[in-house]
Amino acid sequence: MLVHILRLARRKGWSANLVGVDANPHIIAFARRNIAAYPAVRLETFDIFSEDFKNQEMDIAIGTLFFHHFPSAVLTDFLASSSGKPASELSSTTSTGTHWPTIPSAFSQGGFPGRLW
Repeated sequence: MLVHILRLARRKGWSANLVGVDANPHIIAFARRNIAAYPAVRLETFDIFSEDFKNQEMDIAIGTLFFHHFPSAVLTDFLASSSGKPASELSSTTSTGTHWPTIPSAFSQGGFPGRLW
């Protein structure tokens, strides 16, 4: 996904530095081998619920085949408890191409106080 986004950015004349995260170091190692030709894409192993991850800054967050692994209440708390600069956009798709339904409700419950990952 990040390589596709990078290619799109390049076609538009935009610069981009992209970071992909996964909790599984084996997945990160596999992905690194497949993106070696793209130094603008960095991959890191992170626990998204950790304080270290909450301290990361980003402008756009994309969850691909990701959010469906967690109960809605856990993700709503995760999004609501974040702090810092909010991301400009959040995109999430599932394997069926549908959008994760809890994200909009997290925003509509009194505003969103923090950054998205």
